[in-house]
Amino acid sequence: MASLKSLPSWLVALGAGATSIPVVGPWVSATVHHRYLGPTVVAAVALGVTGLGKLAAGAFGHVRPRLAAWLELLLVRWFSRFGPWYRRVVLTDSRSMGREGFGGLVARGLDLDRVYIAVSLVSRAPRSASPHLVRSPGVAEGDRRQDISSFLHADGPSVLVILGGPGSGKSTLLRRIARQAGRSRGRAARVPIFLALREHAAAIVADPRLPLSALAGRAKAPLLTGGTVPGLLAPDSRRVDALVAWFESLLLAGRCVVLLDGLDEVATEDERSAIVTWANTQILRHPGNDYLLSSRPDGYRAGGLDDADVLEVEPFTTAQVNAFVVEAYDAVGSREAARRAADLSRQLGEASRLRPLTRNPLLLTMLYFVHRDRGSLPASRLELYRQICRTVLADRQKDKRIAVPLPVEQSETLLSGLALAMTREGRATTWARAQVLDQLRPHMRALPVTAEDFLDMVGLHGLFVESGIGRYAFTHRTFQEYLSAVALAAAPPAELPVDDPWWHETLLFYALLTGPDPVVRACLAHDTVTAWTLAFDCADQATAAQPLDPRLVARLDRLLTVPADEDLDPARRKLLAGVLATRHLRDVVHTDRDQVVCARLVPSALYRLFLDDTATRGTDPAVLGEDDQPVVGVLGGNADAFVRWFNEVGAARCRLPTRDELTGEVVRKLGGPRAADSPPPSVWLAGHATPTLWTGAGHEHPWAVSAGEIRQQWHADLKRPGALVARLLVVRCLSDLRLIARLREDLGRTWNDDPAVTAACDEIRAVLSLLALSIGPSHMTWYSAHPDSADKMFLALSDAHVSLERQGSPVADAIAPAPGHLTRHLGAPVTARQRSEVASGRLAGVIAEGRRQVLGHRIADALDRTVRDEARSSPASPLPAARTSFAQHLGRVVQPLARTWTVPPEDLGDLTRIACRDHRTLSDSPWSRAVTWQLAAVAEPVFAWRRPVAPDLATQIRFGALCLASEVEAEAEARGSRNPARAVLAGRFRDIAAGVTLLGLRTAGPARPTEGILLAVD
Repeated sequence: MASLKSLPSWLVALGAGATSIPVVGPWVSATVHHRYLGPTVVAAVALGVTGLGKLAAGAFGHVRPRLAAWLELLLVRWFSRFGPWYRRVVLTDSRSMGREGFGGLVARGLDLDRVYIAVSLVSRAPRSASPHLVRSPGVAEGDRRQDISSFLHADGPSVLVILGGPGSGKSTLLRRIARQAGRSRGRAARVPIFLALREHAAAIVADPRLPLSALAGRAKAPLLTGGTVPGLLAPDSRRVDALVAWFESLLLAGRCVVLLDGLDEVATEDERSAIVTWANTQILRHPGNDYLLSSRPDGYRAGGLDDADVLEVEPFTTAQVNAFVVEAYDAVGSREAARRAADLSRQLGEASRLRPLTRNPLLLTMLYFVHRDRGSLPASRLELYRQICRTVLADRQKDKRIAVPLPVEQSETLLSGLALAMTREGRATTWARAQVLDQLRPHMRALPVTAEDFLDMVGLHGLFVESGIGRYAFTHRTFQEYLSAVALAAAPPAELPVDDPWWHETLLFYALLTGPDPVVRACLAHDTVTAWTLAFDCADQATAAQPLDPRLVARLDRLLTVPADEDLDPARRKLLAGVLATRHLRDVVHTDRDQVVCARLVPSALYRLFLDDTATRGTDPAVLGEDDQPVVGVLGGNADAFVRWFNEVGAARCRLPTRDELTGEVVRKLGGPRAADSPPPSVWLAGHATPTLWTGAGHEHPWAVSAGEIRQQWHADLKRPGALVARLLVVRCLSDLRLIARLREDLGRTWNDDPAVTAACDEIRAVLSLLALSIGPSHMTWYSAHPDSADKMFLALSDAHVSLERQGSPVADAIAPAPGHLTRHLGAPVTARQRSEVASGRLAGVIAEGRRQVLGHRIADALDRTVRDEARSSPASPLPAARTSFAQHLGRVVQPLARTWTVPPEDLGDLTRIACRDHRTLSDSPWSRAVTWQLAAVAEPVFAWRRPVAPDLATQIRFGALCLASEVEAEAEARGSRNPARAVLAGRFRDIAAGVTLLGLRTAGPARPTEGILLAVD
């Protein structure tokens, strides 16, 4: 063949003109859209090039060959304009959503432009990436999930590795990036180069030095055929070279985003290693571009890209699932799209067992097509999985890539036999290719396809896929379980493995296929948590068409009866607890951030078993109802203890939920049907150190106690029967008499003519007269016989004090010193300060101070006012009138109350110990010391839940705490100090009063406990 050098100059010029036609043709057709104008422009350009060629050949004949080659390359670069044409090819080629992953489902109408949900990515070490097809989003990863845009072009060119399991959306993500780049315009726009590595592995391995531009040019050249002038645009070598040169110029300019898809789909580890080495070389050669490589985790662990950021595709969240459903139905364009999307979202949200499938884009798409074809997801779980499998297998028959499709029933039989064989082989969810083929071959001898072809066929459509290098698995374990049950029902075994958790779901499907009776009978022959749980689950899913034998129903009902007052055998209690714990977690809700929360409060039956198992039934204030009713009134610490016990007896790992998890559907279910007079529940949440209580918005806190409620209880306490005022008046008189007697002994004086002594004695006689009218003359015998004898009066009053103390009065017991405390105080010697005051003529002040020491400031002051009121009233005024007067004057104790308290009941014990200890440290008042000792002694067993909160005990604790709070403030007023510690102490005593008021109201009935336990599943 003649070379360019031997050709005449006019022929070279003509050749150059002709050569320009295939170069400029695509550009002209893309810019000049006219049936006549386009070809005219092409011809004009060709003639012009011919003229230039002729001129150049005549002037520079000695360099004709080199000039011809240079001119040809120059014309290609100047006139080719591959950009618009290539972008059109990219947009056409990337329109389908994951063609390799979704198989025939793509042909049914999922358009990447109309249905795409951006997957979330997290940075991950390659060896920690999950190879599983379906997994749940991690709670801790919620804040680290990012879109691909967060990693691309962040700080210059990016090198990213995208890892994910089958159907997770890796390839779709790369196609989406290619599509977005193909639509971009401007000098800064990136040109996408998408290469499926399995198609080019042989070329790369054969020539490790193969440039990326050459690989891309050769791969894309066949797509650039066709144009304005048919027959003149065939992809010859010059055109390929021009395309390679175009790609090279773009790569050198750093204007490309290189998308290398499916490293794991390359057959051998040596080939994958060679491709990674080749990719590293291309990155070094053209460092200004973005590079993304996708792979399943198993295919990338042998070796990696240098300096690459490794990202893992995260499972879909609930929000992403709902968004996909809406977009998929919007793409249909039906008037019913919104309603049908809402219906599918509702069904997916309510079917907790389907939730794991929705995390995987491929499986979610399967569910969408079943719903779209049928108008609704089947109500039966069995029918749903049957429809999914048959929908996928039916689509496989329509795939043109499959030469000899098998009938759906035949394919299902082969897959079910394979699934049962895998299930029987020791918890296998993946098999090596050789194992799969060995299982299939004996069943395919008479079929028109080989085992190898069948395996490739089902792999195209996402039901049984290559999950790792050379290993195969069903897309989700439930497909393996359903198909295993189909094979098992075709040939029922003599014995069912009901005691093996691995078979639980398979046997549930089996019960749906054959009826529940055989499975339940087999379960009742085993006394294990696994078998009993399976029996109850079979009973729950029994249908009207296949009901459970009534005799078996009765046996199951008897099994779960938890006696309220009968001690169970520890082994049986453990068995019951395990079954109830497992069944309790059947009803779960997936939150918006994909945490799993049980939708029901812990029932009384389960909590009763916890109390019995931990021997704490008598020391727990929780309120137990019927077995299926929630336990309420649970303390936070006990909620923590219950969770620890639950994790010991149950199969799942649980914890208290967090505040973020208590949203949406969880709250709606908590506020579901309940009695009209039942308060809304509150639940314990996980806190930093201790649990915290959550109450729904708009509802009153269950610990809330208002100042009005405390005052109301205070006044009710004062009206309770008992000799409160009489007992306090006796103590007052005893204090006065003993103080005067001690001063006489100490100073050697009688003070018969001292006005203060005379007034004190007159008051004592008046009080004694008042007491005689109210409590009878029997205790006044010595006084009547010797009215002027102080000693006789003291003995009479002491006798009356003992008698009154025996009568019992919760209020008096709270604030009146016990005889022992009183005797120790009255026997104390005279102090130097008292001598000094007496010497200064202030005996009345010493007597008043003595009363405050034995009764406290507030009570002593109220009694003084009461005695003065009685002195002004008519003679022989009855004691009830004095009680009314005293109650009015003691009202100062509750005057500062002006807010609402929320005191945790389980803090009351520690609060009381601390407050009483601190008060004894701050105060030297004998009354304060006596009352704090009494308060601590009474409150300790109540707040330790060893004694019920009886009304008398609540009164005694409340009254004592409020009087101590007021006494702390009165002491501060008397000393003229503003010690912050005293203000804190007074607040603690009022907290105690508020807390015991709440417990009293709950015991009496006006207030109901609502604190329950909700479990979150890890």
